[in-house]
Amino acid sequence: MDGKVVGKHGGYPFYTIGQRRGIGAYGKPAYVTKIEKDTNTIQIGGNADLMHKSLRASQTNLVSRGELTEGLPVQVKVRYKDDPSPAHVLHRGRSHFSSRI
Repeated sequence: MDGKVVGKHGGYPFYTIGQRRGIGAYGKPAYVTKIEKDTNTIQIGGNADLMHKSLRASQTNLVSRGELTEGLPVQVKVRYKDDPSPAHVLHRGRSHFSSRI
C-alpha cells in the first residue's frame, strides 16, 4: 500500500480485486486491492484495505427492473457469493450509478 515493490507477477490480467491466492503471504494475509493496467502493476494490502463505502457501476444488467431511479433502495453484491448489503442508488449521468453502502 505504501508503494514498496514486494515482487513480480505474470501480468495484470491474471488478477482480480480481492484475490488472495497466488500473491504470496508476506507474513500476513495479503489481497489484491488495486489493478493498474497502464503500468501493469497490482497493489496488495490487508483485508481492511478492501473495504469501501461506495461503488460505481456501469453497463449494469437490470434483471428484475426496467430502470434505476434516484434514491431507490437496493441490495448490492460485489461478488456473486457475497451476502447482499442495503444501499441507495445515486444517479451520476446517463449510464453510471453509484451506491452508498
